[in-house]
Amino acid sequence: MAAQATQLTGTVWRWILTIHRWLGIGLGLLVLIWCLSGIILMYVPYPELSSHDQLPVLEPLTENFCCPQLVSQDAVLAVDTLRLERWHATTLARVTLTTGRVLLFDAHSGNELRELPRNQMIDAGLQAGKSLGFVDPEFAATVQDDQWTVTSRFNRHRPLYKFRAREGEEWYLSGTTGELVQLTRPLERFWNWPGAVTHWLYFTDLRRDTTVWAQVVIWLTVIALFLAVTGIAVGIRHFRWRRQGASRRSPFTAWGLWHHYAGLLFGVFTLSWLFSGLMSMNPWGTLEGRDVRPDVERLRGDSSTLSGVFRELKRSMPHIPDRTVRLTSSRLGGELYFLAWNSLGSVVRFGPDGPLGELTLEDVRSLSERVNEVSDVELLHQEDAYYYNLHNQRPLPVYRTIFANGEHLYLNPSTGVVEQFVDRGRAWYRWLFNALHTGDFHAISRLRPLWDIWMVLLLSGLIAGSGTGVVLGYRYLFSNNR
Repeated sequence: MAAQATQLTGTVWRWILTIHRWLGIGLGLLVLIWCLSGIILMYVPYPELSSHDQLPVLEPLTENFCCPQLVSQDAVLAVDTLRLERWHATTLARVTLTTGRVLLFDAHSGNELRELPRNQMIDAGLQAGKSLGFVDPEFAATVQDDQWTVTSRFNRHRPLYKFRAREGEEWYLSGTTGELVQLTRPLERFWNWPGAVTHWLYFTDLRRDTTVWAQVVIWLTVIALFLAVTGIAVGIRHFRWRRQGASRRSPFTAWGLWHHYAGLLFGVFTLSWLFSGLMSMNPWGTLEGRDVRPDVERLRGDSSTLSGVFRELKRSMPHIPDRTVRLTSSRLGGELYFLAWNSLGSVVRFGPDGPLGELTLEDVRSLSERVNEVSDVELLHQEDAYYYNLHNQRPLPVYRTIFANGEHLYLNPSTGVVEQFVDRGRAWYRWLFNALHTGDFHAISRLRPLWDIWMVLLLSGLIAGSGTGVVLGYRYLFSNNR
């Protein structure tokens, strides 16, 4: 009986080893590519234009730019936000309704703009290029999508007007709102191909279908995880825990020796890195956070009507700061107010009676109680476990509300804007993806260049393990002496 059990165990291990070798050349190569592209991605992120990045291209709003005719607009429409900016030769009012629908108005005439004229779109794009300091800007084409605009966040802006300059810069204007929505530079595009595009499998034809792309990434990662698990199992089984006269603890030589030791040393990190990458895809709704929009709306209070927002803006006009390039509406606790931004990113909160002061601790506590039972409110002057800078800059100070159910709310004291809401699902995502995949376990681990050093060292270990595995897999599959 013991002999049969030993024989069965040996057969199972041979099958595991055979499957591992067959997978090694394909999936090992994929993991190797993921590691190499991950190092590039650490330093060259995928191009993304934030709302703050748009500010330098905007012209200052002129005096009395708004809005005598707009105050009589349909009072039934409920407004989420209003944004006013200079566009082409006029001031454009972009109104986002609570339904998500976006309306455009000429703030001077009060006319609704059903469509932005093509010639004005081209002129606005050329002017944006000049404002960015680009040489010889020109209109390139009207596109539905391309490599840098393929993700779903651009869906509401399609078609896109694409422009380029002499030195290779490319930028895109939304075909529906006229705003600058994407900007790429030649060096950035060059490094994104071996970096973010390869790491995320962001190839245009694949990425167009979000569902198919997600399933491809998920199942490739699942198979790579199986490769890592079987590799660790084989590595442990062949490790000589007691030398018994052997000169070393591994029975392998050359490439096999390096693969054995690299797998044992970095196997757990390989598993955690692949697992956290899988978690970033939220497979099968594993880390699906709840919809926090109703909570945010309770914090903000009742929305205003379209005519009401314009009437309040007209009353507030005397208090608009000089050099304002963007004006947006906001609300907090049912109070409507406005935010004025200049081209440097500074913002002033004001209303009909002038500038509004920063929110107090009691203000935030009272507002937070609209959402849920409050456990603690604190003004943070430094990062915490959920609100921190790595690649994205977070404004500080910020009010943090911890609710009785453990959820966190972060509120900007100057603007009254919700910077972040962390529910249970998002908290798990922070630890199972951000911590395990990008190494941001603690503020100390994010210090540069400490973060760079230990992340590159760990990824180099993965490269050693997967690279030697690819060599061994190739030799096994194509050798005549298997």
